[in-house]
Amino acid sequence: MTSDVQTTASIAGYAPDCDSLETSEMWHYWRDHFNHPPLFNDLGTFRVAPDPMAIANFMFPPFTGKGEGTAKLYIDRKHPAAVDVQVGYTWYPDRVRRRARIDDLEIETVTRALPSAPGAMIHLCITNAGSSSRTFEAAVKLAGRLKHTIEGWASIGPGIDILEEQSESWSYRESLGAILFAPAEKAVQVQGTCPFPDRVDGKAFLFDVTLGPGESWHLDFVAVIAETAEKAVCDYSALMNDLETAQQESRFRWDEKISATFEPGNSIFSGHLPTLTTENDDLLRLYHMTTLGCLVLRRDNPISSYGPAFVTLSPNYWTTASFLWDMMIAAPFYALLDPVLLRNHIEVWLDAGILGCHATDYVTGKPIGNWYAVNSSAIVRLSHDYLRYSGDFGWLSKPIKGRPVVDHLEEHARMWHDYDLHGHGLADCGGVLNLLECVSTYTHEVAAFNSMWVAAQRQVAAMRRLLGETTAAEALEKEASGLLERVMKLYADGKGYWRCRQPDGSLNDVHHIYDFVAVLESIAPDLPRNVCKEMYENFRVNHQTENWTGSLAAWDDDAHRGLRVDHQWTGSFASISAQAINGLYRIGRGREAFDWLCNVARVSHQGPIGQAHWVSPLVPAHMGGAWKSSYIEPFITDWTVAANGAYPAMIIESVFGVNATLADGLKWNGATEALDPGARLDNLHYQGREYAVDKSGITPLS
Repeated sequence: MTSDVQTTASIAGYAPDCDSLETSEMWHYWRDHFNHPPLFNDLGTFRVAPDPMAIANFMFPPFTGKGEGTAKLYIDRKHPAAVDVQVGYTWYPDRVRRRARIDDLEIETVTRALPSAPGAMIHLCITNAGSSSRTFEAAVKLAGRLKHTIEGWASIGPGIDILEEQSESWSYRESLGAILFAPAEKAVQVQGTCPFPDRVDGKAFLFDVTLGPGESWHLDFVAVIAETAEKAVCDYSALMNDLETAQQESRFRWDEKISATFEPGNSIFSGHLPTLTTENDDLLRLYHMTTLGCLVLRRDNPISSYGPAFVTLSPNYWTTASFLWDMMIAAPFYALLDPVLLRNHIEVWLDAGILGCHATDYVTGKPIGNWYAVNSSAIVRLSHDYLRYSGDFGWLSKPIKGRPVVDHLEEHARMWHDYDLHGHGLADCGGVLNLLECVSTYTHEVAAFNSMWVAAQRQVAAMRRLLGETTAAEALEKEASGLLERVMKLYADGKGYWRCRQPDGSLNDVHHIYDFVAVLESIAPDLPRNVCKEMYENFRVNHQTENWTGSLAAWDDDAHRGLRVDHQWTGSFASISAQAINGLYRIGRGREAFDWLCNVARVSHQGPIGQAHWVSPLVPAHMGGAWKSSYIEPFITDWTVAANGAYPAMIIESVFGVNATLADGLKWNGATEALDPGARLDNLHYQGREYAVDKSGITPLS
């Protein structure tokens, strides 16, 4: 079998669609550490399984089937994985195509989420590629454990543990050609096929098939979820009676959403992204695929406590949670695409309180998880990015919990005082779980998050000046200067990295990338030239690979303590490479950054960027791009993450040189010289107007 992969060159200059945004075809055995792609709709998600047909983990709040799979395919009672069959996976926004071959039988499935309801539909085609007639038994084995929960979503994700004794009550409905599963209160599934099975053996649908050379056999499988048997049966019957329309609607909804992303005044988002035109296929694909990595995370579920939401991860973990940290990293992206939704997230976080959690759950509205040290500076930066693109300065005076927004933001900008637990004049940012979760020496008084508090105080000072509150602004700026001096004392002179001060005053040498990216995001103009040079050399030697970044230097003392790919030596978190590229531009290394970006961009042949990707050659690259890590333990890497938006933001602000100031207009830092002559952005929105950006500068369009 050969892969028919379309390049992005054909879509340069206008909004793409589902067909033009396919991944490369990725062939894998069951045993491989492969992150199986998911399907999405506005309500939730599920993923395909390591099988030519099976699916797993329905996550459609209030319904959860995490831990349960169904629709496993057998040929003559043999499962493809058991006879070492490879499966080829191609992801599109609206579907996943899988291909496999058993002897002379070519198998192809196309899997979709239902357009606007919880459930799935799969089309199976088996073709006899041999030269003689073939008779075989095809079997599809079903399973339907499911739960209905509200409170359970305020967690890493409610699921069905293998140790749980949950009844799988089911019955075959001959008139439907389907099984009705009613395993728990208010949790019902109907799963069936067209054509009806020739025989049913327990929960296995059996089909007797005879195919001449070149002939094909087709089957459609549908799973529908509802709170009652009556509704599930009704919805299933309606769907099966007009399945082609549902398939077309699924495609239409995604094409519509993708088109709206780049359309001023669209009816889906409160904003839009600029359209990118370039002859650089890899750059264009990266821009579109990482945008998709965020679009698939937008939920508009009627049970939400606070309306539409961008969740942070999918499809395996924390699937209803919105983390401040990840959205902060990509804040310019969300400020452009959906500023009203971003503002709502900020207000939800301010109202819920962020000093004892890392996220909020949209189902219950509750804060969840342990405290992240980034939260206070994150909410300031989120607000600053929202304001500089929207110009909605009146929002600063909006009361939340009886106080204007700007007062809340100042409280968080000065929160480092509350965490100065040891009299060192720096915030103690806590332990392992409050920071990177998997680096035991990166604790307490760290440069990254203290430098972010320097930036936060300056950002709130600028907001105070907008409101005419000069005295308050000057006080914040003075505090920021003092904090900056103490942050600089954490630098390891001549070595290019930063140390972590411990409660007893001792210093840990930690060779971690997060100090590099956060310091350059926060205080780059304050760094002496020699420090910038040393940081660059340390990054180049200890973190930068040909096409990705290693979060922790392999030489670091902590490298033998963990295998997690997001922040250990084995790879890096989704956005780290984008953040590093931004940092390189800030210290005058734009040419080197762009050359490296062209290699990093090849990661998008796998689709949206995952929560983490391995460095190569630890795991070989795929089509030149760093390989997406697996969701299994100990890697626990999700397929997509909200921080994908850091890449479009980086292309806009670093590669094209856009400087969206808070109150001093839209500035231009100069576009990257290595961009092709026709490269441009159209319909960049800034404070009520649209602009075009190319290699000659910024031009108003309206």
